[in-house]
Order: sequence, then C-alpha cells, then structure tokens
Amino acid sequence: MRASASPNTTGLAPVRPDHHLERHRLALETPSGSAVLELCAAGGSARIARDEQVMAQSQASQTLLRQLAHEIRNPWAAYAVRHNCWKRNWKRAN
Repeated sequence: MRASASPNTTGLAPVRPDHHLERHRLALETPSGSAVLELCAAGGSARIARDEQVMAQSQASQTLLRQLAHEIRNPWAAYAVRHNCWKRNWKRAN
C-alpha cells in the first residue's frame, strides 16, 4: 500500500481535518486501485436534530406571540364575530 502524499509507516495519507465540516479524509492507494475514505463526526446528526427542534420551538413561540399581540390589540374581535353570527341566525329563525 502506498500513500498519496508523504509516505508513512501505515501507508495512509496524512489526515486533513476540515474543522468547519468536522470531517476527516484519508486517501488510500493500493496496487489494485485507490480510494478516499471520509469520516464524519457522529455528533453532526444530533446537532442538526437539535437545531431543527430549536427552530420549530422558535417558530411556535413567534406564532404564539403574534396571536397574543393580536388579542391584546383587538380583544373583542372573536366575541363580535360570534355575536354577529348569532344575530343572523336568530333573525332567520324569527
């Protein structure tokens, strides 16, 4: 086995860490061919899941606050709609 970069005792190319991606790549060369092995940190998927959960909670909080602000600005809107509907139905019945 021959390394693609400087030779070492393992026959593997030096690891090039991509810290911003949390990945490591190894270049392997054998007489039958070559390959690139990429190792990713297992915590990446957990971080993505946590970020998605934080985004969903943030959107839910934003919606709740928007609805609360509407109710503070116009607290009787729901009652007015019900009252008008009740009046129309009552007039039809009589």
